[in-house]
Amino acid sequence: MDVNAARERAEEALKRADKASPGPWEISGNCDVYAGEYRIACCDEGDNEFIASARTDVPKLAQDLLEALEETERLTDCLKRANQQAEHYEREWYLRGDEIERLETLNMELSAKLAGHG
Repeated sequence: MDVNAARERAEEALKRADKASPGPWEISGNCDVYAGEYRIACCDEGDNEFIASARTDVPKLAQDLLEALEETERLTDCLKRANQQAEHYEREWYLRGDEIERLETLNMELSAKLAGHG
């Protein structure tokens, strides 16, 4: 999904909704859809229900999408920070492992020297 394109589409849908006649839109009978006092469509029943519902559905869905995108960005940032911390600790672990190996080698060398003097 192109996040920027999705964000732009949602913002554009909200702008269009702000310019439209206020909702909710209503179906009158089987044929007409009204936005307030204005008749805006005359279609079959399924189309009318879709058109009438779009006035409230589209802005809600667009807002939900924007909120989901914000949450996705927040969680992505959290994951990036967690990954950076994990990489830091992994480097520390390797450094400590190298140090342990160096100390073990030094210990064996010292033990050998002490055993030779014993």
